[in-house]
Order: sequence, then structure tokens, then C-alpha cells
Amino acid sequence: MLGEPGVVETLSWLVEGHQHFTELLRACDPPLRREMYEAMRPHLRFNADPLDAYVATAKAHAEAAELPVMDENGILHPYRVGVIETEPASVELWAQCAQCQKEATFAGANLGDAIFTMRTSGWAYDESTAQRNLCPECLDALDP
Repeated sequence: MLGEPGVVETLSWLVEGHQHFTELLRACDPPLRREMYEAMRPHLRFNADPLDAYVATAKAHAEAAELPVMDENGILHPYRVGVIETEPASVELWAQCAQCQKEATFAGANLGDAIFTMRTSGWAYDESTAQRNLCPECLDALDP
């Protein structure tokens, strides 16, 4: 029946909105979700969000409702949120003074933290692509 001409287009036209589309995708067998999404998306009456957004919304709903999850053997288990443990990121920012050529390295958990460390150390950080940073001594010499 779904292979008949016009059936997918007609069913897609009946989808009421993002929440309805999320429910339909959630009810679909997971390996077939992408295929269903791609088949229906061009025929919806609204601009569809990316598939990942619908899957994330369905997961959030399942988590909030604590819906059980069926494993490959058909046994239901309580829904549990997966936990990903990662090492804190570390960034090193190398800077060279545009006037005296002095060099320094500043570390941080991310680029913003490394720039903050650089600025609190007295250096001027140039956010342009020219990267004309100034060390504390050369920066002090600019003040009259």
C-alpha cells in the first residue's frame, strides 16, 4: 500500500506539525526512521527540522515520561540516560608580541579561557586575523 503512487505524499500532507511528525518518527522502527523522514519531508505542509532534532525531542519525551525501552530480545527495561565521561579539554594559545617579538604560551580549558589567561597576564589580545598581540611591557610603553 505505501508503495502505491501518491500514498506517501497524501500521508505527509496529513501531518499536523512538528509534534505530530515527532510522534510518527518515534513510532517508526529506528532503522527505518531516516527513510521515513526523507520520504515525507518534501511533502509536509511546514518546513521540517533536521531529523536529529526530532530524535532528540523524542528522547527527551521518553526520558521525562520514563518510558521503558525494549531490548533486542523483546524485554522491557527502564529508560536510562546515557552518560558520557570525557577529559576536560585543554587549549594552549601561543602569542608573540607584535613590537618586541617576545613569546608566551597561555593555557585554558578552551580558547576563551586561554584568552582570558592571556589578558589577565597583562597581554593585549588582538581578535583580528592580523594577530597583533602586545606584551605587558610594550603595552605599558604605549600609555603616555
